[in-house]
Amino acid sequence: MAVITVEPGRWRSGLVVLALALGLSAAPASADVERRLDRIERLLDGGTLMDMSRLQDRMRQEVQELRGEFELMQRAIHDLERQQRSLYEDLDLRLQALEQGAGDTQPGAVVPDTPGLDAEFDLEADLDAMDGETDISAADAEANGDSAAEAAYQEAFDLLRDGRYERAGQAFRAVLENHPGTLYAENALYWLGESYYVVRDFDAAMEQFEAVAADEDNNKRPDALLKKGFIHYERGQWDQARSTLEQVRDEYPGSTVATLAENRLQRMRDEGR
Repeated sequence: MAVITVEPGRWRSGLVVLALALGLSAAPASADVERRLDRIERLLDGGTLMDMSRLQDRMRQEVQELRGEFELMQRAIHDLERQQRSLYEDLDLRLQALEQGAGDTQPGAVVPDTPGLDAEFDLEADLDAMDGETDISAADAEANGDSAAEAAYQEAFDLLRDGRYERAGQAFRAVLENHPGTLYAENALYWLGESYYVVRDFDAAMEQFEAVAADEDNNKRPDALLKKGFIHYERGQWDQARSTLEQVRDEYPGSTVATLAENRLQRMRDEGR
């Protein structure tokens, strides 16, 4: 055992105290280290670190999901701003046309598909193109020879033109039920779809338009195909919208519906759809 010699003098008492302190503190310090090591071993054995790792992974995943939702919200806000801006631009164009005395659309005229048109504007374009008349000519009406069907159809059409869409839908359904097999019933099916389309009930509208489009002899088939493409566009179903609009453009070249279909296709290209 080593002997420590302490020189006499004024530092003697201080060194003795230090030595005693070191000797006394050695045992408690060693015990504290042992306790800490035991605690770490228990943590490792209990899988606490694994739980913390899983928690960190879960938090990282949630952050990524929140970032994705935030980006989607930003995109939606951008689309709404663009649509609102387009609506204002369209309204301004309409007002300018009225001020210049060019607000009356002639029968058969091509109605431009201005970016930002919603379902109501689409319907207005359809109705304006007929210049106050129904889509059944006097010759066709005479050939059908059903005055009751004609009166019921005209009443429903007037309700649609007045913007009373729910009542118009009821009236067109009455034509379908009471005058089946007539030209009025064929056209009523299309305009029933329009009464749903204008209030953005796209599921009900699509059902009517599909029924019209399935009948190749129905004179409203081109319009029904066009509206099917528009509904796919509104739903964000870009591939279906593109194929349907291309079908309209290719099957009815040079027609108003073909022009409208190509305008919407160009709009999709401009939007990167």
